[in-house]
Amino acid sequence: MKMAIIGDSIKAISAADYFHNLDAEVTLFSTQKIERPYVVKDNEVIRVHKKFLNLSEQPQERSRLVDLFRVVYLLDPKKLMDEQKATNPDLFEKLKTNLQDSLSQKIEFCIDFDLVIDAQEWQPNFMGAGGPALRELDFFSSENIFYGQQAHKAHVDSYSELAIVGSGEGAAALLVKLEDSLDKLERIFLISSEETPFANIKNTEFCRVLEKLEKQHQNAVEVFLSELKEWDKLEDYMKAKIKRPMEPIAKLVFFAAHNVTAIDKLVDNKRYFLTCEIPEFRKANIQKENAFTPLKTISVDALFILTGHKANLDIYQGLRLEYTKRALIQPEVGFYLLNKDSSEELDKIREDVEKYFSRK
Repeated sequence: MKMAIIGDSIKAISAADYFHNLDAEVTLFSTQKIERPYVVKDNEVIRVHKKFLNLSEQPQERSRLVDLFRVVYLLDPKKLMDEQKATNPDLFEKLKTNLQDSLSQKIEFCIDFDLVIDAQEWQPNFMGAGGPALRELDFFSSENIFYGQQAHKAHVDSYSELAIVGSGEGAAALLVKLEDSLDKLERIFLISSEETPFANIKNTEFCRVLEKLEKQHQNAVEVFLSELKEWDKLEDYMKAKIKRPMEPIAKLVFFAAHNVTAIDKLVDNKRYFLTCEIPEFRKANIQKENAFTPLKTISVDALFILTGHKANLDIYQGLRLEYTKRALIQPEVGFYLLNKDSSEELDKIREDVEKYFSRK
């Protein structure tokens, strides 16, 4: 059983080790040079497809696993030439210049396999609906904008106002992390396309932080109402001298059922401006007052985008794949998408593989 595992991640090495120990003939495609007891190719994989079957073809009374997977990768002859020059300089000097020039371009090579596991690192999603918001790509690597795991490593002490886009487990974990900085933060904007953000989050620490923020806001409202009552008792001439108490704004501001549709930044300003919109077919169930106008713009010091991750399947255009959320719902038989480094996932793949291949 020949198996290709593609990826530079720790989970790729774990998968290769796992199946090598099960006596599979493993080849790991990784751009990093590592020493393992199986074949490791530090070459870039550019596409994977079936050797003979096209996307629409289905063998009669047999699965598509009857055909092998072809993994096409790039080989850099220059590396071989440099190695040859170091080990056998006399032979290298005898090569004609035009022959040396012809070997300067990368060459496509291929190996055929029974099975393929994709173990590449997953990429963070953009904050727009189905893709980047307007100008998001212009600011993708800008200062104070964090995607995915970067968001959990960022230092927030220097920020006054920040925005979190997303309402999944990652966003909930970030809010828990921000608890120690709540006194320094003036405002946290939470922007989610969900009508009820965090409805399915059961994290007790997160729930505790939400309750803490809600209680702080309620206390501030009670103080405001008390001060307003005293201010209303004043004579008109005194009201002209004493400023009316300001109604407090919640430290955690929800824009539920909204999408971030654009981002911008002034040349002379470090703050980012986010355009948030709510469609007429969505209804906000949290802080409904923020949904009265369909479009609004907010300004923040930093932006944390936690809208989930997705697999990079660009090299698998030649396979039958339908992908949603974190799973393949109609996978090509014999192709596996490794979500995370876990023995449970590898065990599931092994169990499926054993339906088609027996261990000798």
